[in-house]
Amino acid sequence: MAYFIDERTLEEIKDRADIVDIVSQYVDLKKAGANYKGLCPFHGEKTPSFTVSPQKKIYKCFGCGEGGNVINFVMKMEGLSFPEACKKLGDQYGVEIKSRGNIDRTRTDFLNQMYEINREVAAYYMKNLSQAKQALLYLDKRNIGPRAVRRFGLGYAKDSWDDLVNYLKSLGYDLDLAFKAGLIGKNNRGSYYDFYKNRIIFPIIDTKSRVLGFGARALGDEMPKYINTADSPVYNKGRTIYGLNRMEKHKKLDRLILCEGYIDVIALDAAGVPGSVASLGTAFTPDQARLLRKYTDNLYISYDGDQAGRTAAKRALKVLHSMDWDASVVLLPRNLDPDSFIQEQGPIQYEAQLKNAKSGYNFLIDDYKASLNLEDIEDQVKLIKFIGSTIKTIKSPIERELQMKKLAADFDVSLESLKAEIFAGDKAYSRPKSPKRPQRPGKKPLSQKDKDIIEIFKLMMEDKELFVEFSQKLDSKMIDNEKLREVYQSIKSSFAEEENLAKDTVLQYLKNNYIIDEFLYNQLSREVLEFSHLDKELLAQEMVDRLKETDSMKSRKDIVERIRRLEAKEDKSQEEVELLNDLISQLMSINL
Repeated sequence: MAYFIDERTLEEIKDRADIVDIVSQYVDLKKAGANYKGLCPFHGEKTPSFTVSPQKKIYKCFGCGEGGNVINFVMKMEGLSFPEACKKLGDQYGVEIKSRGNIDRTRTDFLNQMYEINREVAAYYMKNLSQAKQALLYLDKRNIGPRAVRRFGLGYAKDSWDDLVNYLKSLGYDLDLAFKAGLIGKNNRGSYYDFYKNRIIFPIIDTKSRVLGFGARALGDEMPKYINTADSPVYNKGRTIYGLNRMEKHKKLDRLILCEGYIDVIALDAAGVPGSVASLGTAFTPDQARLLRKYTDNLYISYDGDQAGRTAAKRALKVLHSMDWDASVVLLPRNLDPDSFIQEQGPIQYEAQLKNAKSGYNFLIDDYKASLNLEDIEDQVKLIKFIGSTIKTIKSPIERELQMKKLAADFDVSLESLKAEIFAGDKAYSRPKSPKRPQRPGKKPLSQKDKDIIEIFKLMMEDKELFVEFSQKLDSKMIDNEKLREVYQSIKSSFAEEENLAKDTVLQYLKNNYIIDEFLYNQLSREVLEFSHLDKELLAQEMVDRLKETDSMKSRKDIVERIRRLEAKEDKSQEEVELLNDLISQLMSINL
């Protein structure tokens, strides 16, 4: 779909779509005079600073600076592009959106084909399971019955090297597409083979009910016990949560329970414990945290009870605390995981474990405390410093102050000496901050490369011939700034569809639909120098070459710094020696 949707259609969408109704699907809003207020969904806060104006049909957070109209809100909450958000709202409120111009849909078609083949394979595996006695017996022993099988779409990969390959051939599917989706493997001779063999299959489904990939567990003692689909064009482990598709959409849940594995999620669900999800056996990421926070404010981490599980919980808390979000940690006894605990002690006892869960901060403190001898003054100081470092991660100044007062009381030390110990050498606390010039909320300052790209945009919109030249030479991959990439695509789509389109018209369109903010609008509105006497093709090439040179210089700087750090190490591992040689080769290949 084209980016340039006519203004009449956009106004119709914004008129028909009730912004309060849309936002209420994600945020608990309360009436406040003529407006509505709630906790901002884009950053962690405890005092509502997020406001929705039904009269103006806009939202604004006075804490982080996010704001826009109903289209912009749906873009951010659903992770959609501007035309995708328009299409979603248009479908919901009966506004027809017509695509204008000949837009290349190759990429979209490719992704749709991958979703289709994933869905077909999931259905095939499900059919296999219904006829696989050994696999059904295994699931029955794990107390996974027919209801759970249907609810999670479980399947079975036969004990064969070419069963799925032959099935896809019979349906006429492109085997290279199946390979790129991670469904089958390919050997050195170019022959395809089944990637999953004699395993229980767990389809990984997103919140839009699309099959993204698969996890597979061995029936016996084969290693590895679990095999997962590698990242593909439609699947990224670090941005996906298993089981989240079962949750009620657009509604904050009372709680979510984060587990490590597929079986844990299924076991809890089958036992009647709601809200279980899993992080797909990978290190917990900020993207996964942001996804979970759309669904709940109350997260419980219920990893395995062994040391590896406790270590993984500490890593997850580090991610959450960086977002000013704490979670409760469920401490399972005797190295049990949620599945084995449920099988041994039942759901009532598991709910008791949830009730007795520790806050993330207390979990970290108690875990560290267990390694110390608190009769020793040195260890007491170590504990105070550790707790202090944890307190420093709390973004709320009030909560941070209260935690410090409690720590001072626990160890019978003065608050002043405690602060001096915790914040020693921290310039942010050693002296008052001098007033700084206010920056755009939530925005990073523009790099020199960003400024060069803005100049290119200005030239593109001033002159049709330059627009053509830059369109041919400037690849969107050369633009690091995500916002500027979207602006570039919007400018290209606009001018490609309209032969004589005024610069002011495009800028107003970009601003009205929050593709650019006031700052970028002012930057792009500035006059450019007279360039009619210049060779337009040469000008375009020189400016694009300048961007490439900037990238090359940045790469060289990064490589030099990595070489410096490695050379400073006295005892280098073999891997570090090989990396050092590789970096030196890369540096020599850069021609500045």
